[in-house]
Amino acid sequence: MKKHLSQSLPIAPSRKLKITILTVGSRGDLQPYCALAIGLKRAGHEVTIATHENFEPFVRKFDFKFAPIAGNMEEFLQSKLLQRLIAGEKLKKEEGDKLLLQQLESAWSACVGSEVIIYTPLAAFGYHIAEKLGVPCFFASVLPLTPTGMFGFLKFAQTTKNPLKKLINYGSYIKSRVFALAKISSTAQ
Repeated sequence: MKKHLSQSLPIAPSRKLKITILTVGSRGDLQPYCALAIGLKRAGHEVTIATHENFEPFVRKFDFKFAPIAGNMEEFLQSKLLQRLIAGEKLKKEEGDKLLLQQLESAWSACVGSEVIIYTPLAAFGYHIAEKLGVPCFFASVLPLTPTGMFGFLKFAQTTKNPLKKLINYGSYIKSRVFALAKISSTAQ
């Protein structure tokens, strides 16, 4: 007799863990991890979400602990600095380093005392923080990390079973990587 997956999962963890979820970016980068945090909290864990200060009210709506990460993404998305980046302008080293250092310092503070760190693609420094603190960490991405035929690159609502469309979808990932690599190599020169 087959067991349903939900029947094989433990009802409660063997012990309550202090988990910090590090996420930076827009609200769209935060929201999926709030869903993850809800599940972790229901499983009995203590969850802190560490993200930009401007998202504190959103995080607190779910009754999570909140730890601020430097930077206001909403302001950044409307800034002249972003416009310069989109236009392909290279930043002066000190322009990018200042915010990154502030984010690293605030992320470090948020993670001290955590027993597990979950980090997102834009908060990849979470790995290094976990390593230094000697705690386990998990990379959690809501985007596929490898090409798939099920849906095109950044077109998740449009799944298909059609073999030709699957090939086109798979190709969209390859195309995005080629463009990304071309952009990286042109800015590195």
